Amino acid sequence: MHFLNCGSMRPYFPRVEKGVTCFLVETNQGPLLVDTGFGRRDYLAPNRSMKFFLTMMRPARNVYETAFHQVQRLGYKPEDVKHIIQTHLHLDHAGGLPDFLTHKSMC
Repeated sequence: MHFLNCGSMRPYFPRVEKGVTCFLVETNQGPLLVDTGFGRRDYLAPNRSMKFFLTMMRPARNVYETAFHQVQRLGYKPEDVKHIIQTHLHLDHAGGLPDFLTHKSMC
């Protein structure tokens, strides 16, 4: 199991530094991702809701912190991730979900 910080944040209130916890679990069926953190689109082309969230939570906006890039650093391709468990659908935990969707899974 690999611990991933998929978004370093420094909110105005409370004044703390925190990360978005995600996990990559190696299974006999390939890697399983628990939460996806912020996604590439959240940083590169955020929608209005995400712009507000990013302003308030002040993440590092480092696209290389996304699960998409961290999965690659661990030696997998994003398309190797066939199973994702979302613990909840907050923007900072589910924003990276589109990074792992394929055309096949969207049908």
